[in-house]
Amino acid sequence: MSREIKAVVVMHYDETGWLDVKIADPDGNVVVLTVDDRVPADRVYEHTIRECPADVLAIAPRPWGNKDDERGQSLETRLHHLEHGLKVVK
Repeated sequence: MSREIKAVVVMHYDETGWLDVKIADPDGNVVVLTVDDRVPADRVYEHTIRECPADVLAIAPRPWGNKDDERGQSLETRLHHLEHGLKVVK
């Protein structure tokens, strides 16, 4: 049985590498920040758009786990995951 997830942040990379951040936080307790050094005078931004938890979790449907996708990933993608501490959910 999987646990109920109420607050969640999903960082979704599409096939082209575009990153989309989706946030569900019904209680308003989660602060999600982006730091963008391309604009040094205004480099810290708060994500203010919140969505329904079910809609956000639909991006990453269960079961979560290793589907052996990593073997076919490009070297660039594998290095990005390593650099940012990302690993497949088991």
